[in-house]
Amino acid sequence: MFTLSQLAMKRSLLAVSIALGMAQGFFLLHWFDRYNQSNLDAMAFESNRVEIARLDEVLTMSARIHAATGEAVWQDRYIEHVDPLGTVLKETIDLAGSERARIAISSVSDANDRLVAMEEQSFALATKGALTEAFALLTSSNYQLEKQHYQRGLEEALAISQNSIRNDVDYHRSVLILGVIVIFVSLLVLTELWRRLSLLEQREAAQKMSGALEHERRLGALQRQFASMVSHEFRTPLAIIDGTMQRLERQKGPLTQERIQNASRKIRSTIDRLTGIMESVLNLTHLEDGRVNAVIELLDLARLISEVVAGYRNMYPNRSITLALDNTPNNVGGDSKLLAQVFSNIIANALKYSEKESPVHIEVYLEESEVAVAIHDRGRGIPSDEIDKIGQRFFRGASSEGIIGSGIGLRVAKKVIELHGGRLEIQSQLNVGSTFIVRLPQNLSHKRQDVVHADRAGNAVPMTT
Repeated sequence: MFTLSQLAMKRSLLAVSIALGMAQGFFLLHWFDRYNQSNLDAMAFESNRVEIARLDEVLTMSARIHAATGEAVWQDRYIEHVDPLGTVLKETIDLAGSERARIAISSVSDANDRLVAMEEQSFALATKGALTEAFALLTSSNYQLEKQHYQRGLEEALAISQNSIRNDVDYHRSVLILGVIVIFVSLLVLTELWRRLSLLEQREAAQKMSGALEHERRLGALQRQFASMVSHEFRTPLAIIDGTMQRLERQKGPLTQERIQNASRKIRSTIDRLTGIMESVLNLTHLEDGRVNAVIELLDLARLISEVVAGYRNMYPNRSITLALDNTPNNVGGDSKLLAQVFSNIIANALKYSEKESPVHIEVYLEESEVAVAIHDRGRGIPSDEIDKIGQRFFRGASSEGIIGSGIGLRVAKKVIELHGGRLEIQSQLNVGSTFIVRLPQNLSHKRQDVVHADRAGNAVPMTT
C-alpha cells in the first residue's frame, strides 16, 4: 500500500540529498581553497627562508670586502641587495600565521636594521680611506654579538613561522579529509534510506498486487456462488410455472374455472417468490452502496416484534413461537420498517432450519447500554468454523443443504443492524440450536434522529420492505 506520504518522503529525501550535496560541495571547495592556500604559503615561506639566507650572506660579504679594499663596486652590490632583504622579511612577517611568529620576525627585522646601520658606518669610513677602522668595526665584538642575535632570532622566527604554517596545512588537510568522510558517510546513509524506501515501495506494490489478485479470486468465487444461487433459486420457480403451463396445455376438454384459478394462484405465488428474491438482491445492493434512507425514531419494540410474529403464526399455525417481552424498554429508537425486516428474516430462518415440532423463543432485555433481541431455535445449528461467515454475501452453511434459500436475508439483516449502530451476535451448536441476538445501542432512543446514507449524487434510496 504505497501512499502519498511515502512518495512525499522519497521526494523530500531527494531534495535533502540535493541540498546536502550542494552544501557539502561548497564546503569542500572552501576548505580545498584554504588547504591549497596554506600549501602555497608554506612553499612561499620556504622560498623566502632560502632567499633571506642568500641575501644575508651577500650583504655581509659585500660589506667586509668593501671595508678591506675600499672598492665602490662592493658598496653598490650591498645597496642593490639591502632593500630586497627588507622586502622578503616583510613578506615573511605577513606569511606568519601566529602573533608569536610575527613578533619574532619583527624583532629580527629590528636587529637587521641595527646591522645595516653599522655596515653603512663601515662604508662611510672606507670611503674616507680609513680601511683599518672600517674593517675593525665589522669584526668588532659588538658587531658579532648583533650578528649572532640577528641570526638566532632569524632561526627562531623562521622555526616558529614554519611550524605555524605547517600546522595550518595539517589543520586544513584534516578538515578536508573529515569533510570527504562526512560526505561519503552521508551518501551511504542517503543511499541506504533510498534503497529501503524503494524496497518498501516494491514490497507494498507486491502486497497491492497480491491483494488485487485475492480480491479478483474472491470476486470470481462470489460471482460463481451468485450464479449458482440464482440458477438454483430461479430454476425451481420457473420449473413450477413451466409445469403448470404444460399441464394446462395438455388439458383435454374445456378448462374449469376452478382449474384456471388454482393454476393462476400457483403461478402468481411462484412469481411472488421470484420477485422477493429480486427485491432482496436489490435491497442488499442499496444497503452495500450506502443508498438506504433510515429514519430513526422512537418506536414500540414489543409491538413491532409481536406484529412480525403474528404474521408468521398466520403462515405457520402449527409452529410454536413464544415471546418474553416484559423487559422491553419503552423508549427504543430505530427505523420500524427496516427492523421489522431484520426480525422477519431471522425468525424465518429459525423456522426454516428447525423441525416443525421445535419451538422458537424470542426475548428482549437490557444489557449495559444495549437493547438485545434474542431469537432462539432448536434447529440444525451452525458449525463453529462457519459462524463468522454468516452474513457474508450469498453464503450458506453446510447445514442449509436441501433447504431453499439464498443467504441474502441474514446479509440484509446484518447491514441494517450496522446501519443502526448495532451488531448481530450468533451463538450456535450443531444439532442443538442457534441463538441470533440483535444488539442495538440504547442511546438512539434519547432523541429523534435522521440517519441517511446517500449515493454519490446525494440521492437517498428507500429500501423496499
